[in-house]
Amino acid sequence: MINHAPNAGLSEVINPEARHYELLCGTCGTRRADDGTVLGCANHREPVLLRAVYEAKTMAENAELSGVFRYQCWLPVVRRLDGSCLPLIFRSERLNQILGLENLWISFSGYWPERGVAFRTPSFKELEAYTALARLPGTASIPVVASTGNSAAAFATVFSEHQAPCMIIIPDRGLSRMWLRTALGPSVRLVVLDDADYSDAISVAKLVARQPGYQLEGGVFNVARRDGLGTVMFAAVETIGDMPDYYFQAVGSGAGAIAAHEASVRLGNGEGGKLPRLMVCQNKPFTPILNAWRRGLDYLPATSAERDKLAISKMHAHELANRYPPYSIQGGVYNVLMESSGEALASDNESTRSAMKLFQETEGVDIEPAAGVALACLRQAADRARISPDATILLNVTGGGRAKLARDYSLTAVQPRLRMTGAEAHTDKGGKQIAGIFP
Repeated sequence: MINHAPNAGLSEVINPEARHYELLCGTCGTRRADDGTVLGCANHREPVLLRAVYEAKTMAENAELSGVFRYQCWLPVVRRLDGSCLPLIFRSERLNQILGLENLWISFSGYWPERGVAFRTPSFKELEAYTALARLPGTASIPVVASTGNSAAAFATVFSEHQAPCMIIIPDRGLSRMWLRTALGPSVRLVVLDDADYSDAISVAKLVARQPGYQLEGGVFNVARRDGLGTVMFAAVETIGDMPDYYFQAVGSGAGAIAAHEASVRLGNGEGGKLPRLMVCQNKPFTPILNAWRRGLDYLPATSAERDKLAISKMHAHELANRYPPYSIQGGVYNVLMESSGEALASDNESTRSAMKLFQETEGVDIEPAAGVALACLRQAADRARISPDATILLNVTGGGRAKLARDYSLTAVQPRLRMTGAEAHTDKGGKQIAGIFP
């Protein structure tokens, strides 16, 4: 049985000199060694997704370990860190009954101590924060992270605990996610951009990363982040005993869905066996992935920034607001949807809130808006008979228990080291000013 509680007392080097994997470019097939910071292929000017190819061909879980490092043979890491959790995987009797399903399983990443799972920032973004740090060499430049809020909270918590330097840039809306159980450590700096969105945060992070002593953390292009998120699928298959037929998740960038697909391919040894159908879910009215997919496009058409920002302002699940998801790149959202015979779905705000209420009533714990989007889309698919009632379904509840966490702990509001408008930050002067907040 998987132990979902945090690791205790594990913070050790595995083998920094002999990494147990190589990096593969899916576009040209080039393989190369990893130094812990590589984000792309030197053979291509355009961004490409690299994949980690591991020496281990089958999943060899370390049963004595309780967090993500249980699957360290399939993680691009050189050390183990204390404090990580795995999601709780369980079969929901009441939701199965209400939705008319027989084999619905939940992956819950959040704070639910009664069920033995206690993510300190109630989001599956913690999975990637631990693996991203565990991949870095000890001499790395300061990573710069762009986030809408949940990744920021996860990276702030993990890097603070392990006294590792990190620069985090978020739009002002993301501050609502920056209530933490412990104060920000001195190794972490938070920059808030007013009158800005996630796309602005990404652009500014790239600008700062060009300054001496900094490097872009990478987001979806960081193999450690994707493979960390892939542990959701590893834990699910270990618990269920088989690969699910369907995988439902709300997406902004789609990194979690790409990670689930890559993990499924790895579990099948890449031999073209059964793969879960990816059901990626977005929140109306901002649905760029859905819009392109439904039109049969393998690229995202150009859109108006003003129109996008208006649609984003009307979303309930603001954490899903990514204007430039990795849709068209090799191995990106379009490819994994095609390879898995997947589908793109969407729910409106009313359906999302209703789904959040349903989960609270049936399971007794609150869930995040993004998770509500995924449940709402699953509910619609079940109502419209788009999925077989006896199919094995994995619903990724990517965050939950925030209200419970606030009742159990006195949370601390993180104060930014620097605050400026997005327009100010987009200049060379702004980038240098942000870079200067580290001594």
